[in-house]
Amino acid sequence: MPISYQRRREIWLEMAKEFPSPLDKKVSLRNIRKVAKLSSKQQKTLAQAVSADLTRIPMALRYLETNPDATPQDLLGASSRSACHTGKSKTSKATKTENKKETESSMSNDGTPSQTPTLSQPNPEALDELLGLLKSCYPDMNPYSARALAESEALSDILAILTVYEQVFDSPHFNTDFVVVLFHNLLEQTREQLNQRISGNPAYQQALRQAGIDTSNKQESV
Repeated sequence: MPISYQRRREIWLEMAKEFPSPLDKKVSLRNIRKVAKLSSKQQKTLAQAVSADLTRIPMALRYLETNPDATPQDLLGASSRSACHTGKSKTSKATKTENKKETESSMSNDGTPSQTPTLSQPNPEALDELLGLLKSCYPDMNPYSARALAESEALSDILAILTVYEQVFDSPHFNTDFVVVLFHNLLEQTREQLNQRISGNPAYQQALRQAGIDTSNKQESV
């Protein structure tokens, strides 16, 4: 029987306890396995960079993949250059053109919005989390079927949400208190809307029970 998502999460958190400080507290759940694959020297390098106010850990991990002997100063410099490049690219003409093309691609020939397109290159971390959710809710599902479903158009919106969540939690702005407050309030409003929809649809309620999810207490609060 496949390991549940909850159990895998517990394993990842145990792995994080072995990281040098402050990585044991700073690394997000989705990046724990990547850090675990680093050598002890690379983990120490990353820890020193984080102690020196490095916040872009995913970028640092990518940099270490191609520069395994990088120093903490190298990681800090790469992070600074990446942030500068990102800031410039947001105001560039090329980015505006790309955004325009993306908007146009979501419109059908008659000018009406088309269905949400599938992600041609899904975020691997988000895809892995979606697979974990599928296995947690449907432990008997064939692994090949689960992956096909995770990459399908039917779950493209959920995959997009997980991708955005990854960006939010890894963003340095998430360390700001008002950002956390707003994000928390947004999630609470979303939960209330979801519970209202579930309470009015017996089919949803049955599907949740079959997946082992108890919504009775949540629906009472709606």
